[in-house]
Amino acid sequence: MNGRSNTLKWMVIGCLLLLPLISIFAQGSLNKGGDNPKEIMELETVIDQSFEAGVFPGSPWQLLTPEGNYGWGPGTARASDGEYSLWCAKKRYNNAEKRRPAVDGYANGMDTWAILGTEADPIDLRNCVSGELSFYLWHKIAVGDHFYVYANPGSGWKGVEYVGQNPGWEKKTLDLAAWPGHGNLLGQASVRFAFYFKSNASVVAEGVFIDKVVLTRDFTGWPDLVISNLSFSPASQEVGEKITISGTIANTETNAATVNELKVYLSKDQNIDPNEDIYMNAVQVPRLEGGESTNFSKQFFVPVSLPLENFYVGGFVDPGNDVPEENENNNTYAVSSAFSPQSAAGYEDILRDCFETDNYPGPWERYKEAGDYSWDEVMNNVTGYDGDYSIWCARKNYGAGPSLVPSNGYANDMSAWSRVGPFDLTDAEAADISFYMWTQQVTGDKTQVEANFGTGWESYEYKGDTNQWVYQQLDLSNWPVHGSLLGNNAVSIAFHFSSNAAGTATGTYIDNVVIRKKLPGTAVQRKNMPEKFILDQNSPNPFNPSTTISYTLPKAADVRLTVYNIFGQEVVTLVDENVNAGHQTVTWDGTDHRGLQVSSGVYFYRLKAGSFTAMKKMILVE
Repeated sequence: MNGRSNTLKWMVIGCLLLLPLISIFAQGSLNKGGDNPKEIMELETVIDQSFEAGVFPGSPWQLLTPEGNYGWGPGTARASDGEYSLWCAKKRYNNAEKRRPAVDGYANGMDTWAILGTEADPIDLRNCVSGELSFYLWHKIAVGDHFYVYANPGSGWKGVEYVGQNPGWEKKTLDLAAWPGHGNLLGQASVRFAFYFKSNASVVAEGVFIDKVVLTRDFTGWPDLVISNLSFSPASQEVGEKITISGTIANTETNAATVNELKVYLSKDQNIDPNEDIYMNAVQVPRLEGGESTNFSKQFFVPVSLPLENFYVGGFVDPGNDVPEENENNNTYAVSSAFSPQSAAGYEDILRDCFETDNYPGPWERYKEAGDYSWDEVMNNVTGYDGDYSIWCARKNYGAGPSLVPSNGYANDMSAWSRVGPFDLTDAEAADISFYMWTQQVTGDKTQVEANFGTGWESYEYKGDTNQWVYQQLDLSNWPVHGSLLGNNAVSIAFHFSSNAAGTATGTYIDNVVIRKKLPGTAVQRKNMPEKFILDQNSPNPFNPSTTISYTLPKAADVRLTVYNIFGQEVVTLVDENVNAGHQTVTWDGTDHRGLQVSSGVYFYRLKAGSFTAMKKMILVE
């Protein structure tokens, strides 16, 4: 009995001893078979440099030495593998004497940076789930001197300091998800790394050697935005009136698209070219997770100066900072049918100026309220919208200072005006001003379009950058503070540029200015125009799958039409723009802002038009 018991005991012990071996063999079989590729996938290597070419800095490095006569450079005094490594005092400036690491050591008063990634070509860590920076380090540093390994994602240099002496090669590894001082660097679009050495002690020491710098990342791919079902209505419209452009944008990849903009163009062919085609304006696209889509519908003015030819409506999705330009895929789409602009019945031009005759100011009056510069024609940097010339805010020089060119930017402390008028609007049924604007401004500076009929200047204000030609159209019957300018016999319009912030930017260009009015007998008679704001009951109601919401405006207004659920949460915004006077309709297809179908139940729709607000209830049935 005891023998059998001992035998059984040893059999159990033997099985327990074999379990680790079985596990090892099983894991080896799993890896060999490749059934779990994520487990064994290697990180993507972005940088792997051992300085064996003996050339530095070279791409992707940048060498900065703000102080002292010595900086980083490749040498053969020490190397972890091969012949070369990077030594903190190899590079000489100002005919300084050559230094030998083991004999002379580094110099006093040094301040030198070996930067990985330039401002123009930084390291991109977007859509990365892990990553690390590793390097081999040999160092003998005197007390009071400093060596750091830094990272800068745009918010400053922070990192880890290595002190003292370690006269032997040692591999160092820094986790990009837990960088000292910054925390997680993953997800940042523009990161640079630096090896920084600074000396202020007089003790002789060999210094710092760096070798085999390796930067790796686990990159999971870019979002891919696709436009579909792009359409417009009506198929033909007068210039200066609006068309509605609708469609769907989908993210076909797994990574989220966070900052997106649909740029709408008019093209004479079916290939959208942002450098050649007419830019209408943009639709802001909400964050789209992988696999999500959203519907959009927005009204755009048909440019008054648009040639009366057939055009194709196209969209270009700009994913902003989510995707580098060279990786933007499937982001253009043009409709197959053509759009036909028509002449505007009953309008006459008060002014039409493309600035191509080289006679500016002509009908314009320019002056400076402050500073030494004002508007003038220019053919430089950004040429005219549809020709060679436009007017630029800082071309005219009134002072003794140097003449400015756009590539060098405008001056500070400017207040420059270019104004036209007065003109008579006493007989106008309608009137507007349209123009193309290109602007790049320092924060705090601004461009204004101002109007005055004898009671002072009031303005539309433009801040920030467009960095391309953008069409603008402003209704003279609905001006800030003034209200309607119609009925006045001395109306003046001005472009006013003012600067009071330090910094350099190109400024503002204006081109293709058209001021026009609609004469009596050719406009829709005011007695036929609605007299008050109205929000109608949706029809049909109850509904499935879609319903039409109608509303009436007695005058043009900034309109926001929003659908809410019974908890007061916003479901989708159907209209968010300036809308012309008259009877308007919009269709809700029962989807939310992501394009997802909502559940059946009670919903509310709220209209805000200027100071007018109204809300009604509707029911979506199964």
